[in-house]
Amino acid sequence: MNWHEVRSIYPNSWVLLEAIESHHEGDKWHPDQLTIINEFADIMSALSVRRQLRSQMPKRDLFIAHTNNLVLDIQERQWIGVGFMT
Repeated sequence: MNWHEVRSIYPNSWVLLEAIESHHEGDKWHPDQLTIINEFADIMSALSVRRQLRSQMPKRDLFIAHTNNLVLDIQERQWIGVGFMT
C-alpha cells in the first residue's frame, strides 16, 4: 500500500505505519510500501502504542503520520549520543 492509498482509507487521522519497502535520497527517507498498524484519533495514543511496539520489535520501521499531509516528507537525523550495550 502506498501513502495515497493510506490517505484515502483513513482521512484526517493519525496512523501508525510500518515501512515494508523504503529508500533514501540524501537526508530524506522515503517509505514506498506501507502496512497500516492502527488508526488513532490523537497523537498521544499513537505514540504510546508505537513505544510499546518498538520495545518489542526494535528493528521494524514504525512511524506515525497524519493523513492530512499530502506527501510523507521524512528527514533522517543521525543519533549522536550515548547508547546502551545489550
